[in-house]
Amino acid sequence: MNEIATMGNVPSSIAYADPSAVASAEQAKARIQSAYIMAMQRPRNFDQARINILRSCDRPGFAELVEYAKPIGGSNIIGPSIRFAEECVRNWGNMDVTQQVVYDDETVRRITVTVTDYESNASFSSSVQIEKTVERKNSSGREVLSERINSRGEKVFLVKATEDEIANKQGSAVSKAMRNDVLRLIPQDLIAEALERARETLKKKDKTDPDSARKKLNDAFAKIGIMPNDLKEYLGHDLAQIQPSELQELRGIYQSISDGQSKWSDYVTPPQEEESAQALDAKRKLHNLKEKLKKEEVKEPKSVREEANLLPGSDVNGAV
Repeated sequence: MNEIATMGNVPSSIAYADPSAVASAEQAKARIQSAYIMAMQRPRNFDQARINILRSCDRPGFAELVEYAKPIGGSNIIGPSIRFAEECVRNWGNMDVTQQVVYDDETVRRITVTVTDYESNASFSSSVQIEKTVERKNSSGREVLSERINSRGEKVFLVKATEDEIANKQGSAVSKAMRNDVLRLIPQDLIAEALERARETLKKKDKTDPDSARKKLNDAFAKIGIMPNDLKEYLGHDLAQIQPSELQELRGIYQSISDGQSKWSDYVTPPQEEESAQALDAKRKLHNLKEKLKKEEVKEPKSVREEANLLPGSDVNGAV
């Protein structure tokens, strides 16, 4: 009897532990320990890793993917892409990228992305939040949460996202976080050297067969719904007159759109036009408000003097 009473005073956290949680923790511990052991037994060869990354940039097919061009502040910002970061992880060696869902409910999901270099014991992590909603112009068959008028005067609906839409948003957000953290662990001079090697690879290819490069780029954009006429309008001249620098710029734009970092409308709508559209939208709302207030006002009857002023031939004092 005393033994039973004593056991009843034991805290539940000590008396019981979830077997699945313990197994998961032990599995993670074993995986990390084995990764550090492999890093000690097979250390990174810097020179070999550098050569491997540069060789990848010598391949024209990969060189087209190493940079993105994202519109920020009215100009395109160029930087190493997600595909380039993935290639660095593969060739640099002894690195690990993990993602863990730390919170999940009906409206939001939070994920922690961690990149670890097992040789230097350096680690960077980022928190990613995915809203389980998307904006759509057509709300047919969707669960509408709210609606608004965008800067172009169009009505858009905030709807509940499907599982596929959530997966796409999560993949894009996690990939961008991974890229940023990976590139913090790779030597910056090696990144600059690799990007320059990729540019030289593309210059040689474009010089050898510029028509093939142009056609391939047109086909790639067409697959994501951007037609040659759209590219012509963006460049301001016919595609047959495209320059090597413009080819590189369009490749960066395509990569940015493919990675989910931007949309085509971000490039074709200048910031000043967006501001003008927002100003017009604000003016329209103000005008509608004034009209509404006018209708609600009670009109006072006109005085005799005012009526007299309306008589034909009367002067300013009302005399006829």
